[in-house]
Amino acid sequence: AAHKDFGEGKADSGFYHGEKAFEAPSFLRHETAYYVSEIVFGAARLDSNQEKQTQERFSAKLREAAERLEETTKKEKPEVLHMRSYLFLAQIYQYLHIVSGDSQYLEREESILGEALRLNPGFPHAYRLAGKMRFTQGRDEEGLIFYSKAHELDHDAAKFYEWWGNSLAETGQNAKAAEALRKSLIVGDFYAKGNFDLSLIWRIADLYERNKNYYAMAGFYEEVIRRQPNEKPDPQLYASLSTVYRILHNNERVKELTEELIDYYPEFREKA
Repeated sequence: AAHKDFGEGKADSGFYHGEKAFEAPSFLRHETAYYVSEIVFGAARLDSNQEKQTQERFSAKLREAAERLEETTKKEKPEVLHMRSYLFLAQIYQYLHIVSGDSQYLEREESILGEALRLNPGFPHAYRLAGKMRFTQGRDEEGLIFYSKAHELDHDAAKFYEWWGNSLAETGQNAKAAEALRKSLIVGDFYAKGNFDLSLIWRIADLYERNKNYYAMAGFYEEVIRRQPNEKPDPQLYASLSTVYRILHNNERVKELTEELIDYYPEFREKA
């Protein structure tokens, strides 16, 4: 009921039903705390443009839910849910730090992740969350060590570069972030049919744009057009690449791209 209420924008009713859930039998206390936290967390992030008062209310309720979950996790530690609970708590405290700027949440996240790694030192995702936390704390070298440990455990190079790149982007290191994220696409299966997603292409291009690194952006777009898996490259890729070459005053390449585009899409001839 709480999930339905929040989905319909009925926050008061959602909070009410969330509290009612805790009237369940005591042996369900941990599961209740987990799923109520999950529902409130999802509702809090549903609208990033919430008014400040609404955001503060959701944050307060989320903090209460997290405290209950942390309490039951440390007391009961059920076999199936306890590791998932630790990692989820880390994400909650990370989110609360982002919206509030309060360093206490980073401290709580660090404590939770330390306990998670003590309980299960072979769990790659815990190291990734720890790496992200270290970058947030400005301790980049330690963050990279945690990401490297996750890669050592699961050998997932795409995730290594993706998480590292996201952390670099979040800390304003745009040039390094673009290169890391670009590499994550190449070493993973992003360019396989069905996985290709233009939204990630635009995000990486934006990182180049922020530094006005148009030569690197042009190389990136050329790479994407060459590697993309569809029968015909998306015309927006040609339009974006042409715009970059115009900035670089490479009109010859703009002309070549226009001809390539028309070969794929003859209906664009009049517009070109």
